[in-house]
Amino acid sequence: MKPGSHLITAIAIFLSLNVSAQTASEYMYKISLEYKDIAANTWDYTSAIAHDKSARKIEKRRTELLTAIKTAKRNIKQMMPFNGSTRLRDSAAAYLDVNYKVLNEDYSKIVDMEKVADESYEAMEEYLLSQDEATKKLNEAGEMIEREQHKFAEENDVTINEGDTKLSLKFKKTKEVVAYNRIVYLIFFKCYVQEKHLLEALNKEDVEGLKKSSEAMTKYSDEGLQKLKSLGDYEGDKSLIESGSTAMKFFADEADKARMMIYLFEKKQAFEKAKAEFESKKEKDRTQSDVDHFNTAVNEYNKAIEDFNKMNEMLNKERQKQIENYNKSSSKFLSKHTPRGKG
Repeated sequence: MKPGSHLITAIAIFLSLNVSAQTASEYMYKISLEYKDIAANTWDYTSAIAHDKSARKIEKRRTELLTAIKTAKRNIKQMMPFNGSTRLRDSAAAYLDVNYKVLNEDYSKIVDMEKVADESYEAMEEYLLSQDEATKKLNEAGEMIEREQHKFAEENDVTINEGDTKLSLKFKKTKEVVAYNRIVYLIFFKCYVQEKHLLEALNKEDVEGLKKSSEAMTKYSDEGLQKLKSLGDYEGDKSLIESGSTAMKFFADEADKARMMIYLFEKKQAFEKAKAEFESKKEKDRTQSDVDHFNTAVNEYNKAIEDFNKMNEMLNKERQKQIENYNKSSSKFLSKHTPRGKG
């Protein structure tokens, strides 16, 4: 026998006896200690984003969680089989693998996508769908480890505390709440993006752009109101529907008032043309008709500016109010209906 082989054999026997001495319940509990804290912290991270927090602002939490997952997985992989079976241990390790991959890859992309999500409806939709896909992967991994827990419990006559499923119920509830909030948000955001295009066209004095954007705003606000009516409330809570509907009405009104913006630029063009014609003639050659025509153009342009400024001031105040109201309503809705905490 090789030197030291007695020691190796003794250690192997000790480890075997140590594992055998554990009850199934103790073995199950020991494994769950490693991954359930990770599950709770992953929930806490995704819940924070669901509660309308920026993924970039809580980036530190994600990196800390990645380090914790590595440690937990290492601890689990070092555990011995139970009665020759490694299935529960390996499923817990697989669960942690999914968590790590989702947080390291999926959420890394989500953090980057957040920077440009506001630029277009398509970008925002892709950003939100990426969050959905990441959540789906986490949910599937959670369901997998729960199935393995129940199989292990049945095979080894262990009673599972129903409180252990509390976290998965929170995930399901959050998914439901976020999905409802997202439907309303995308209806709102579709008009919001068109309004951005309208304001860009206004700054560029782009008449065709104003016409195009105002027509799209009218269409999307009408469609949005109909969708909100058909969606209905959430567990008796009408707050999102009401704030969304109010915002749609504002967008529709703003689109209608785009006619005044277009009218301003038309009067500006008429003024500039009249001015050019007036100044092209020498003073001695100008007729009273020329003077009257120029003065009319000046007066109409000045009146258009005055009317536009009043309207624009009103729209700016109302726009800020509607956006703030909608954002507050969405935050309150998520805070009210999304479960909080780790346990």
